[in-house]
Amino acid sequence: MQANNYDRLCADIIKSFVLLDETQPRNIEAWRPVVVDVMEGYNNFPRDDFEKHIETFYPLGVELLNREMGHEIRLALQALLRRVGESRMGMEPVKTPVQTPTSPRSISSAYFGRRSSRGR
Repeated sequence: MQANNYDRLCADIIKSFVLLDETQPRNIEAWRPVVVDVMEGYNNFPRDDFEKHIETFYPLGVELLNREMGHEIRLALQALLRRVGESRMGMEPVKTPVQTPTSPRSISSAYFGRRSSRGR
């Protein structure tokens, strides 16, 4: 798949999520991790590629603010807005990277570490 088609697909995923009706909670829950993955992927683009697609992804991020988004999307959106601020407004990069977890499991492991099983 060409990069341009991939970028378009990622943007379409977020657009479709934004357009989901609040009466479709199963669809919202099913697509939420996909949207987080797309946003995390975009947030991790190299600087030139990130800047090339700001006009596409920034407005989609703003549209996400119109809905109940959940903790994971909120963290990914925060990282997106921070990176746009660094790129376009000259803000200083954050010294400690913001973790954008893709699941509640990754949130707990970030705070509590990995549990080890004793005796095994």
